[in-house]
Amino acid sequence: MERGSSRGPHIYRFVSMTALPLLVTLAIGSVRIGTNASAPFQFALDGSENSIVVANMTSLTGVSGIYVTKLSSAGKIVYSDRLGYSVATAPFASFLDSAGECFVVDSMTALNGVSGLYVTKINTSGAIVYTTRLGTSPATQPFAATLDPSGNVHVVTSMKSLSGVAGLYSIKLNTAGATVYSVSLGTKPATAPFAANLDSAGNEFTLSSLTAANGVSGLYLSKLSTTGSLAFNNRIGYNAATAPYGNGFDSSANLFSVSSMTSTSGVSGLFLLKVNANGTTTFSSRLGYSPATSPFWATLDSSDNTYTVSNLTNLSGVTGLFYSKTNSSGTTIYNGRLGYSPASAPFAVTVDSSSNLYSVANMTALNGSKGLYYSKLNATGTVVYNDRLGSNPAAVPFDARLDGSGNAFAFSNMTATTGVSGLYVTKLSSTGAVSYMDRIGYNPAGFPFGDYVDSASNVYTVASMTGLSGTTGLYFTKLSSTGKVTYNVRVGINAVAPPFSYWIDGSGNVLTLANMSSLTGAAGLYLNKVGATGTVAYSVRLGSNPASTGYAYYLDGSGNAFCAASMTSLSGVTGLYVSKLSASGATLY
Repeated sequence: MERGSSRGPHIYRFVSMTALPLLVTLAIGSVRIGTNASAPFQFALDGSENSIVVANMTSLTGVSGIYVTKLSSAGKIVYSDRLGYSVATAPFASFLDSAGECFVVDSMTALNGVSGLYVTKINTSGAIVYTTRLGTSPATQPFAATLDPSGNVHVVTSMKSLSGVAGLYSIKLNTAGATVYSVSLGTKPATAPFAANLDSAGNEFTLSSLTAANGVSGLYLSKLSTTGSLAFNNRIGYNAATAPYGNGFDSSANLFSVSSMTSTSGVSGLFLLKVNANGTTTFSSRLGYSPATSPFWATLDSSDNTYTVSNLTNLSGVTGLFYSKTNSSGTTIYNGRLGYSPASAPFAVTVDSSSNLYSVANMTALNGSKGLYYSKLNATGTVVYNDRLGSNPAAVPFDARLDGSGNAFAFSNMTATTGVSGLYVTKLSSTGAVSYMDRIGYNPAGFPFGDYVDSASNVYTVASMTGLSGTTGLYFTKLSSTGKVTYNVRVGINAVAPPFSYWIDGSGNVLTLANMSSLTGAAGLYLNKVGATGTVAYSVRLGSNPASTGYAYYLDGSGNAFCAASMTSLSGVTGLYVSKLSASGATLY
């Protein structure tokens, strides 16, 4: 469960396409670090702009395994360490500490031929500080791993211990790789629900559906001290469904959990619970019963009020999409129904800093009208607005945003109330008045798609769609705070879903890494950059035939872009490549 973060008369504006010159260049200096990379794969930059790649790959000498490779800021390979081979896709995690040391948690066969779940630490020069085997035959789920501020590694996983006992284990390793504790929480854990968190003092809380040591199954909350002492392992319910499910902790380490389960008293339903740091249940409130798995959403605000939006049957037997707010003492502030028979998607919810709740859902309203609705409720649960934006919305692309002034934005492929289908950007004022509803294209592909609202309420979208002129491609679009089209630039054609990423730097430049065909028809993996006024700064083809997996990127504070991808280079050689481009698109390596 996350903490809260980030929609009169309808006005339609039809967007014209702006033709701008496109600079297409080729990357000629990417560094090939291996071949045939697959999942798992992770990429990071340290504080000195060294690139760290962890990947299951075949090295340039033809040896397969899981490798940790470091490249200097100039693209020189500092080290490439083989940790093991026959790597499982999961569980897998990697971390960098503040000094640039790398930690890898992985299910693999070590170089000595012994399989298991391992934690490995590599220092900045590539020397292996430790490799610790935690257990054998780990399940893919549940699994969680983190690095605490002191450099200790925490892992919670379903596995067999080194003595051959299966269960859900919580393990902590110190900075030297020694086991501080390895505690079995129970046996036969379900794959879900599952969550693990550390509080500010380093105590570990785990919430999981499992069978405890006494043979009793249920949903358990446990707390381990920093030394591994079991403070409590309390059953808070049983027969927990895999969904809906959410949890989070406040600053005092109280746990708030929303879960579909059967309570310890034998009553089934969707429950909101608060459990304090000593394991005592402060309250357990049943919100309803027979909840659907989706849509479902839950969050905490800064005052520890809990918000939920869920498709369920309430305690009065009424089915629909319900919203609720409960304070930190368990008192219900409001509980209402937005509509009924909501589709599972699209669905989005957020809470702003004034405790206003926003919901976007494809549903049937209480008046029987179907469509895509944007709803706002104030801090007391009063409906500020419930605007029907359109009908027949596709599940994707879809997103919702807020700016800092209480304006709400919706991005959706839908049929507007005028009957015209397309990809729309809609802005609603704080009172629900439609500031604009702009159709920027139609028949958009489900992916790729990205959107962003900046501090000045400018809207940015990147979408693979058919433009209003009838031309299909990958478009960059920017709208001003009043809905005026600043630019609508087509950078390529036939963009496909993976790989695809989209981000904005501090100067309003938009960058996209996309597997697409350029305007000249050349297919490949491209890094595109469009300036704040819509001028295409560059479109660099990194390679061709990129794999959907083995792909990541970073942007540093100077505008340099770093990309790692499993692909075929422009010279026809397949492998795992790392590239660095300057702010102007020049290939640095």
